Amino acid sequence: MKILSLIVALSIGALVAGPIVVENTIDDEVKVRQATIQNVQQESADRLAQEEIVNTTTTTISPLAGIDWVAFDLFLKEEKKKQDIAKYGRCGQWHDLAVAIGWPESEWKTLSYVLYRESRCNVDSHNKTDPSSGSRGLMQVNGYWCRPSKWSQKGWLQDRGILNTCDDLFNPEINLRAGLAIWLYGEEKHGCGWRGPWATPCN
Repeated sequence: MKILSLIVALSIGALVAGPIVVENTIDDEVKVRQATIQNVQQESADRLAQEEIVNTTTTTISPLAGIDWVAFDLFLKEEKKKQDIAKYGRCGQWHDLAVAIGWPESEWKTLSYVLYRESRCNVDSHNKTDPSSGSRGLMQVNGYWCRPSKWSQKGWLQDRGILNTCDDLFNPEINLRAGLAIWLYGEEKHGCGWRGPWATPCN
């Protein structure tokens, strides 16, 4: 009888303990699956965030890669030219260069007039019908000033180190420097630098 009671007790204990073990095992599996799902979700979120950063960077940089920088530089120069003309009047795009190399600001009005009348502000202007191989550049400096003569073995402008050949006058800076030297010579000799070479009255 005691043995039978013992067997019954052990059986009942096994039945009670069994579900508890199964329940614990199920809980562990659920926790593992939840943790796995959370890890997968986090990895997906990190991947999407990284892709968004890459896409944002690409969107920001790619438009610059397609810019024609030569055309853009020409556009900026043209805009600067328009601004200078609006500010300084005719041939205003040459104002800053002229002042930088020594032309007095007070002479800009007359210089602007001469530049426009002589060349329409065009650095490549060449009047071949003028004597002494013609007149060149912005101020239409005549070949008389850059060719050998009985007064100068090389040329008046060459003697002053302003240029090497008459064709250097197509360079706007050299042309304005040559014009300034001739203007100053006229100011010193005749009291008016504009009257002789450019047949223009002084202020």
